[in-house]
This record gives sequence, C-alpha cells and structure tokens, in this order.
Amino acid sequence: MRVKKGLVVKQLGEKWIVYDVHQAILHELNELGGELVNMISKKEKTIDALKDWLRERYEVEEKQLDQDMEKFIDKLGRAGILEEQKEFRMKRLGRKKGQKK
Repeated sequence: MRVKKGLVVKQLGEKWIVYDVHQAILHELNELGGELVNMISKKEKTIDALKDWLRERYEVEEKQLDQDMEKFIDKLGRAGILEEQKEFRMKRLGRKKGQKK
C-alpha cells in the first residue's frame, strides 16, 4: 500500500497532518494513525506488515485488529490518502491474492 503522490505527512506534537498539495486539503490524524501513515509514506507497506507492527506494540485480539485495520484503511482510502491497489480491492471482497471471483 502507498500514500498518494503529492501528500505531505508531518507530526505536530501528538497529532499528525496529511496535506494534499494538489487539492489544498488538510487531514488531521491522531498519533497512532499518523505513525501508520508516516510509515506508509516512507516505504510501501502491506496490510500484514502494519498489523505485525501493531501486534509488537499493543495487546489486541486478531479479530479486533482485522476490523480496526479494515476501517482505518477504508477511511484513508475515502479521504484520498492512499492509492487504490489490487490488494485493497481483494481484501474488501474477502479474496486472497491470485484467487478468482
């Protein structure tokens, strides 16, 4: 997964901002959301890599982690922060990579 080109990700205290220079839109994220977006902005990451990072820092049930990650990714996508990729479409449809309809 990747952050769209033309976005600036910066930390301001405990909050993070994502600024879309092309559309002049400013998004504000909490500390955790900002850390995740910042990681994605520096290097393309998979959903599983982000979940691994979260598991190392927080005690969370797998089902809750899956639900929270799906909501977070969906919000980022709807906000125009992430590039749409096949991996997201497949996850939303409940399919694995390489699996047909």
